Amino acid sequence: MEKDLKIDNEKDYEVVKNDKRSKVIYNPKNKKYKKCFYPKFSKRIKWFFKMGRYPGHNFKYISDVLNTAGIKTVNITDFNKYEVTTQALPGKPLGEVLKESNTKKAKICLGKYINLIKKLIDNRIYFADYTCNNFFMFDGEIYALDLEDYRKDCLFNFRKKKMLKKMESKIKTIPKECLEKINVTHNDILKEILEN
Repeated sequence: MEKDLKIDNEKDYEVVKNDKRSKVIYNPKNKKYKKCFYPKFSKRIKWFFKMGRYPGHNFKYISDVLNTAGIKTVNITDFNKYEVTTQALPGKPLGEVLKESNTKKAKICLGKYINLIKKLIDNRIYFADYTCNNFFMFDGEIYALDLEDYRKDCLFNFRKKKMLKKMESKIKTIPKECLEKINVTHNDILKEILEN
């Protein structure tokens, strides 16, 4: 799969992440990220027989679904089965912003995070990793990143219980200093998300 990674001039790129299942490279000249996926053979067979979407196709599909639901995503400039290229997004990971924010800003950012999660649940979109750093703050708005693992399908009701359980543990990635500033706990956040 490595050979599928098209690089015109290797010194134009910085490797941001490189592990067994994916590689992310950044081109500072055009300010674009390219994410390449190296799935297991069993997953490739599954996608070949149309039992799910290829990761690059799912990234684009979910981006469109989230944008329609009012959730901002990174701008996709190109995609195929196993690659997606996005425009770099200025800003910072949500966790960093929450740590650095004053009380008023922390309340606003946390409110947006809670609303984003509620929108995902209301729109029957399955996602398991609500870690703060999977979301980016830019220009006062939250953006969803790493969209290849989001799902919108008829299995949502079966997956919802599992998703909420995982969400409960990931909510704990909200920095404690942020919660102390606004005098709430992780359980208060969870309760607010689940109140519909």
